[in-house]
Amino acid sequence: MGNVESEKVAQKSDISVHRGVRTEEPSDLVIHENDFLVKFEPVKLQSLGKSIWMRCSKSGVFSLRDYESLVQELNHGSNHLKFFVKLATDSQTAETEPMFSVLSLWFSFGKSFTDQMHRAIFGNLISSLADVTSVDTIAARLSTLFTDVADDLAKIVSHVLKATNPPLLLDFSVSSGFSTLLTEEMLWLLSVILSSPFKRPNRTRLVDSAPLEIEQLAHLCQLYDSKSHGFSFTRIKELAFEYDGPIIMFLQAENYLFCLSSDEGLKDSMKTYGSVDSKLFQIFPEFTKLVSGRSAKLAGPGVEVGIIYSNFTAKTTRRGLLIGHQPIASPVIDVNEGFTELRLTGGPPLKLVAVEIWAAGLTDQLSKLRAQKAWELQQVNKEKNRRFKLEEDWRNSDDRRLLAIGGVNVYHSAEIEGREAELSSGLHNASKQQ
Repeated sequence: MGNVESEKVAQKSDISVHRGVRTEEPSDLVIHENDFLVKFEPVKLQSLGKSIWMRCSKSGVFSLRDYESLVQELNHGSNHLKFFVKLATDSQTAETEPMFSVLSLWFSFGKSFTDQMHRAIFGNLISSLADVTSVDTIAARLSTLFTDVADDLAKIVSHVLKATNPPLLLDFSVSSGFSTLLTEEMLWLLSVILSSPFKRPNRTRLVDSAPLEIEQLAHLCQLYDSKSHGFSFTRIKELAFEYDGPIIMFLQAENYLFCLSSDEGLKDSMKTYGSVDSKLFQIFPEFTKLVSGRSAKLAGPGVEVGIIYSNFTAKTTRRGLLIGHQPIASPVIDVNEGFTELRLTGGPPLKLVAVEIWAAGLTDQLSKLRAQKAWELQQVNKEKNRRFKLEEDWRNSDDRRLLAIGGVNVYHSAEIEGREAELSSGLHNASKQQ
């Protein structure tokens, strides 16, 4: 009872309002630095957490009001890319590391790029923006590739800051496992450059949020891999052709790596295909988009808009896999019919060292292809084991009729035995007469 006055003073020091201004937050309404940064450890984005802390905290604490305001900005902000670019340029991290190194770590969700991938994606940007300090200019230049990535990163940070949600594990994967060319960082790049129909919403690790872009490629399933299936066009045609859905194809030739995304499966055809959603990218040594499909409606009636021509049968025209805006007349990429060499814009032949083809469509499209291939194999085996057990089988055979039309008379089975007996009898009678 004797300490009532002192208790009032303590309460007043915890939270006091003078003329509408909050002078100090109660201890249970603030977040301290260590408690804040530890939230970013499971997703390996500690440097991003540190940058956010430096920007938003005041006097060594983060008020709950500011904390909730940050979550709202991440959930509903209109330009997340600009938000992260400003963080990267303002933070102390940028003083010790180049801004693009900081951004690449954040945009890859805490996973490190290889030097080759970092140079391919950021090489030209770094040189062209070396002397640029305007956040708006930098964000505008990055917007072509990284708008969706920034939106995904905002979702991740928002999820991390909501303490009631379970931990977020960014173990991105594909249904049939990674390969030599489709690595985790390549999956990340595909999530950046591709859209529908190659992506499909899957179960997300985020609560009350749309799936991340990279999560929408988890359904990819490998159709062909030269490393495991052998470098043979026959095997490519056997395993990957006639798939009725979008495909992603990697072509590695010496120091180059190309990626073809086609909204139609590969086929042996004298007609071009692959329209508005089809694209050809050069991944290494420098990332760039080489060819982009066009809309048939915009091109007009009778105009072929396909960027892919793959003829391996007809000998009356060009053979091989040709890709370009005018694939037959002036292909950007020309793969010979044996799938051993590749030419880039008519240059010298480059040796193909690896090819991978991935199905990107619905599950039933892959099931349909497998059922078709199983049926074809069954028919081949049936023909191999085919036997005419009765004379009538051959006499009524369509094959015999076709041969007869061509002037070829083929005898079979008992009929042959009858003619042999007839001939031997004739020879015997002739010898008697002599």
